[in-house]
Amino acid sequence: MYTMKTKKLHSALLLVAILFGLNTTFLAQTNATLAVANPNVNSLTIKPEAAAKMMRLELIKMNKYKVYDEFDMNEIIQAKEEYRTGCYGQNCLTRLGEELKVDYVMSGSIDGLGNKIVVTVKIIDVKNQALYKSAVREFDNQETEIQRMIEIVLSEMHGITIDKVTLDRLAFKNEIIT
Repeated sequence: MYTMKTKKLHSALLLVAILFGLNTTFLAQTNATLAVANPNVNSLTIKPEAAAKMMRLELIKMNKYKVYDEFDMNEIIQAKEEYRTGCYGQNCLTRLGEELKVDYVMSGSIDGLGNKIVVTVKIIDVKNQALYKSAVREFDNQETEIQRMIEIVLSEMHGITIDKVTLDRLAFKNEIIT
């Protein structure tokens, strides 16, 4: 016999099933794993390890990936010379990602070029062995603000709104010399 109580119970179960389905889809999107390899740093005092920590921190704050820390990666990185001394290209980053068993690997470069700092970031899709996202931006040479620069580049990559005041303060203004 199909009573009103049974109808309500079936409706509630259906709603729970739909919400659970939506929730697992959302969780699947946010649980992609990502490892950050040390970026290449040129003509600045910051060390690549410190820059990688800043990149990890900004990614964690975005809450879009499960970000591996340096301890998760240490055993694999210490085992191979190429991972310790400069793994910047797509092929090397893909191999690193495969060994770490992550979905994505991120790296890039931070370059002091005269009166500007250029931050370049790329994310490699390990499974597809292809570039997933990349971004580059020039900033005024304010080395103490590198973490904010990284935040801006990562936010732009992921379509997150950036504070205009911060962006204006750090922007490289290619002004004519008078």
